[in-house]
Amino acid sequence: MARAGALVGGHLGVLAVVRVAGAVELIGYAALAARRTVRPGVLTPAAGPGAGLRATLGTAAALTWLNPHVYLDTVVLLGTVAATHGAQRWPFGAGAAIGSLLRFTALGLGARLARPLFARPGAWRVLDALVAVVMGRGRGIAAAQHLSRDQVRCRRTCSSSCAPSWPCSAAAAPAETQPGPQ
Repeated sequence: MARAGALVGGHLGVLAVVRVAGAVELIGYAALAARRTVRPGVLTPAAGPGAGLRATLGTAAALTWLNPHVYLDTVVLLGTVAATHGAQRWPFGAGAAIGSLLRFTALGLGARLARPLFARPGAWRVLDALVAVVMGRGRGIAAAQHLSRDQVRCRRTCSSSCAPSWPCSAAAAPAETQPGPQ
């Protein structure tokens, strides 16, 4: 997976494709959330006995290991950010893992407490409206565009402050910024 980060970081065309794909995903999620504000749903637990331990563990394993977001978030995103911390990348990764564990534990416990609230369609409307606004505003898009601008600036200046995965050399810089006669 380290090569995937180098592929994305080393080629502006691939970076642009990944950035646009991320933007499309955020816009899609925003549109789905906005649609749900018009036609809200309510989660109602199924009547009858719950799933057995084997089925529950199988579902949890499938949701964990077959989910592409697991790999995008932990390998690509977390790995890229951790790489910018140099010798502190392992403590950074461990802290992120602990934070994730705490967050998902709190999310599970909080969901149990919020169950009576989300039994009403109005609560879902408010939540979906907030999701649509946040994703529609494109905070992730703005961050991705800012990252690519920084990467282009880094290549142009060949600054020592460039992220380690960003190749920086006079050969990588655009022709108009290379020293010497043109």
